[in-house]
Amino acid sequence: EEGTEAAAVTEVQVNETSAPAEEPIILNLDSPFLYAVVDLDSGLPLFIGIMDDPAK
Repeated sequence: EEGTEAAAVTEVQVNETSAPAEEPIILNLDSPFLYAVVDLDSGLPLFIGIMDDPAK
């Protein structure tokens, strides 16, 4: 047979990387506090709560 013969090779290399870790923030929640879940796009609160006794 006469004709054209072709071949192709695709190589993909993936490396796992991440940004440098920041120092952890330590929160001592040992007194009553108010908390909220806020939508970042609109700035509107989605949920608001109060922790009146963190020792429980």
